[in-house]
Amino acid sequence: MPLISRIRKLFTALLFTVPSFYCLAQTATAVRTLGGSIAVDGFLSEAIWAKAPSVGAFIEFDPKEGAAPSESTFVRVLYDDASLYIGAFMADSEPSKIVGALARRDELPESDWFAVAIDSYHDHKTAFLFLVNASGVQVDGLFSNDEGNPDLSWDAVWVVQVKRLPAGWSAEFRIPYSALRFYTPKNDGGDSSYTWGISFVRYISRHREMDIWPRLRKSESGFVSRFGHLLGLKEISPPLRFEALPYVLSSAEFQQPSQACPSGRLLTGNLGLDLKYGLTSNMTLDATMNPDFGQVEADPSVLNLSTYETFYPEKRPFFIEGMQIFNFRVGTMSDGASSLLFYSRRIGKPPTKSVDVPEEGELISYPASTTILGAVKVTGKTANGLALGVLDALTQAEYATVADSLGRRSQELVAPLANYGVLRVQQDILKNSTLGMMLTSAAWRGLAPAHAGGIDWNFRFADNTYSFNGQISGSRTTNGERTEGWSTNMRFGKEGGKHWIGSLNYEFFSRHYNINDLGFVRRPDYHSGILWIQYKEDEPGLWYQSYRLNFNMWTSFNLDGINLSKGTNINFNSMLGNFWFIGAGIGYNLSAYDDRESRGQGLYREPASIQQWLYVSTDSRKPIQFSLQGFHRADMWGGETFNAGLSALIKPSPSIQIELGTNFSRSYRQVAWADNVADPNDPNSTISVFARRSTETFDMTLRGSLTFTRTLSFQIYSQVFCAKGHYEDFMQLVDPDELRPYPYDGNRDFNIQALHLNAVLRWEYLPGSTLYVVWTQARNGSEGSFWTPFIENVHSVFRVPADNILMVKASYWLNL
Repeated sequence: MPLISRIRKLFTALLFTVPSFYCLAQTATAVRTLGGSIAVDGFLSEAIWAKAPSVGAFIEFDPKEGAAPSESTFVRVLYDDASLYIGAFMADSEPSKIVGALARRDELPESDWFAVAIDSYHDHKTAFLFLVNASGVQVDGLFSNDEGNPDLSWDAVWVVQVKRLPAGWSAEFRIPYSALRFYTPKNDGGDSSYTWGISFVRYISRHREMDIWPRLRKSESGFVSRFGHLLGLKEISPPLRFEALPYVLSSAEFQQPSQACPSGRLLTGNLGLDLKYGLTSNMTLDATMNPDFGQVEADPSVLNLSTYETFYPEKRPFFIEGMQIFNFRVGTMSDGASSLLFYSRRIGKPPTKSVDVPEEGELISYPASTTILGAVKVTGKTANGLALGVLDALTQAEYATVADSLGRRSQELVAPLANYGVLRVQQDILKNSTLGMMLTSAAWRGLAPAHAGGIDWNFRFADNTYSFNGQISGSRTTNGERTEGWSTNMRFGKEGGKHWIGSLNYEFFSRHYNINDLGFVRRPDYHSGILWIQYKEDEPGLWYQSYRLNFNMWTSFNLDGINLSKGTNINFNSMLGNFWFIGAGIGYNLSAYDDRESRGQGLYREPASIQQWLYVSTDSRKPIQFSLQGFHRADMWGGETFNAGLSALIKPSPSIQIELGTNFSRSYRQVAWADNVADPNDPNSTISVFARRSTETFDMTLRGSLTFTRTLSFQIYSQVFCAKGHYEDFMQLVDPDELRPYPYDGNRDFNIQALHLNAVLRWEYLPGSTLYVVWTQARNGSEGSFWTPFIENVHSVFRVPADNILMVKASYWLNL
């Protein structure tokens, strides 16, 4: 059909159905169509579209909640035996100002877009997101726990096309039932009709306007529970889902010649397979065999001089897609660090066992991670509201290679064969509340296993205005001797309200609570209380679109009653009338004790300190967006910390994005631990040596993306990181409140440099099938001293020999 004929047919259909656009009912009705009768091309030209009741009563959600939208939006729904179809027309009085931009899938640039969210479980908590922008960029995700922030790691195979029209733009979706999760209804009288939750959202970039159906109020808590209803679905059958994604990989690694690799070149190949099988219409089995995650971006370098482990987020696709059910939070410490009963980064983690190198011998190789042989997970939700998650993974034994003084090589076990298992169940109870349980197990060949488990709850009442949530969990580990511990966390919160919200939180960790074999907790032997109060304003005023004023207060102790922290802060953030975002705050920490800083040699009293911070970000719609942040901390002993960061997001064209960021941090003469040494007067005693420590870090990052088409893109990430430290005025920790000068003759200074580079060419040559070409480079150096200028450090990191890896990976999606 010629283009002009399709457009005329579309507008004729719209003209004669305008009155139904403004129906105020909170329901949408789907109309059945014949299978294969819809050509998903974005035109909505088939006659059946005009027969479907339209939804048009959108309400502005942001920035002016409750106002009439500046532009009209009309949506219709069709279905057949295999798919759901969404047709949306976004009218626009200035179509030349519609903003379209290209990006890779699941990376939404600043642009006009339309989205549908479908609660096919109809549990008022879970929904599947399908979004497209005016240039056809697809985004999909999963809402869970009735929260409005989707997990964009969830991916499905679905089709959408968009078209620019004289009076706006349109989008046409085909969402196979295999992309959704639902169960056959159990209705009286043999009725086979379905009722699903549904919501539509439109974003108009030039106004930063978000319009929504049905209406959602900012004063209300909850998101999925506020959806409208999709009616009219009858006699559809959940499909049998069986998908296979085999992959083939070839890589070449180039490094400095060494005993482990005399040629400096290492060529490898690999095969693997991902499977997805629908055990039932609402229960899915995912399996991966010999997985490879070479396309995943490397973790950034950080400077960590504390006694606590650095938390890195999960980035591997298998361990992030559909993993919401496995979220079991055991606490949030006063410094904001989360504690998790299951932390998937433990699976495949780097070995930590030290190696005995013979005298005059050499360590030839040490594995950077443990190899995952395979993993399987089962996730889903039954018709009676029981959510289930089961995960099991197997990692192979890893060995380090050492050589003795004669060059004879041997291998030493650094990570035994291991199996990791997780069981999670969560039952919907009452109205929009849950009660759940989790068990975890980590087992190693030749070693005693570690177990952990707990129950958690989330009760919501008064129409989601208030909540009471928490957990009780325990651990059992064996490291020489069996130890058992437990923890609890309880939080009461006011989640909804026009102006005032807040929460009161208490958490407790016993002395021997240890979940770190498969979980993450910063420390045991700890309990704390946190109070948070917020005043918010969402109605635009003379100078703002919205603002938040927060007050926080906290204190924490170990189980000996020693006060570990005590402080308060007040902070403010606002979206200004010109759509700039600003934030600022001030806080005060009272003097308290640190029972870890001396590395086992007793308490140390930290000085009181005051902090201030500021954040500014310009309008994200502009071709260049700047962000600036600053932080300053000063303690009562003369120590200072200063941090400043500046970034720029540059969009020279709709298909190119470049983000440049730099961060500089400096701490000056802070009292900190330096070393523990033997007491020369008593060999059985240890002296804990402290010093005035000054550090400086410089971090420069580059992120860029070039999107050729909706399915072909190129991304690059690079980080240059330099950190240096200097220790002076050494002191002996005599007691928690006293430090005396000490004649320490060691040198604890450091100067390190690192570069990480990751470049990925991604081509989705068929739906669900992807070709990756990846180049990674790593450089690590330690030249110079604390007095070396940063510019010299940056130059020196490029003089360090590089490890380069070139990888080609192809996967092919099979819908069997």
